[in-house]
Amino acid sequence: MKSWLSCILLLLFSTGAAQALTIDWRQRAIIDGSELTLGEIADIEADRNMKAYLENLRLGPAPRPGQEVRIDSLELRQRLLQIDPDLSGSVFTGADVVVVKRGGIRVGTERLRRILDDYLVKQSRNYPGVRLSFQNLQFPPPFVLPRGELRSEVRPSDPDLLKTRSFNLIFRVNGRVERNLTVRGEVVGRARVAVLTRDLPRGTLLGADDVTLAEREINRLHQPFFQMEELPGKKLKRSLRRGDVLTHGVVATPPVVRRGQPVTIVLRSGALSLSAKGIAKRDGKPGETIPVRNIGSQKIILCRVTGPGQVRVEF
Repeated sequence: MKSWLSCILLLLFSTGAAQALTIDWRQRAIIDGSELTLGEIADIEADRNMKAYLENLRLGPAPRPGQEVRIDSLELRQRLLQIDPDLSGSVFTGADVVVVKRGGIRVGTERLRRILDDYLVKQSRNYPGVRLSFQNLQFPPPFVLPRGELRSEVRPSDPDLLKTRSFNLIFRVNGRVERNLTVRGEVVGRARVAVLTRDLPRGTLLGADDVTLAEREINRLHQPFFQMEELPGKKLKRSLRRGDVLTHGVVATPPVVRRGQPVTIVLRSGALSLSAKGIAKRDGKPGETIPVRNIGSQKIILCRVTGPGQVRVEF
């Protein structure tokens, strides 16, 4: 089909095929696509339609992005004539060897770090009050991607950034995945958490002066307290030293209602508020539901503990 088309073009747009067609090989050519075309490596003298046809002839695969190859012009001529034998009468001039380099987008350590830093800034919104930073990042060697619209995507190995140990980076050019790589490393989180101001033994009820805030790495901390106001009145489960971090695992909330203790039972419904006396049937912490005997009716009812000596009827 191509041979037939070239014959028609030669007859229609030239008075002499040998005189009308000149292909002048360039010494160097920089290309972007994955296929090598004649118009990228040679200057063509021909009528407009014939020139347009020849410029788009594909001579084979291009080198990888960022790489270059040296191609003998005789080899290029042979490839061209295999595609369209009717071009044998053309005049070939120019370089003996054509150096073809494929352009590309270089991605090195600096660019990879910038991509990860941008990702971390966006993710920091999910960790209020925590300062995030990378540690021990291991980058791959630099590489070159094809030219085009470049987009990147970062996927951590664990949804919790403080537990992740690597990051998958996906690079797309013009919507097509061109590179998928792994950068090993971890994220360190630092935040102001509650710590002790002095050594305290097990069983101590914490006071406001026993606690302060200090910055600590929180990756290996399980449920630390970020607000001091939550701690006064809580009891230490074990002895701790000054500067130790207070977590939910080392403190307990002591009961504010004891078994057998008289309590006030409160019932509220809209603007109506009623109260009665009762006896707690077991210990209760704030928010817990416990059985209470109503002294007046002697019935056992379930109530939620709201404070020292105070319970509320649950409906």
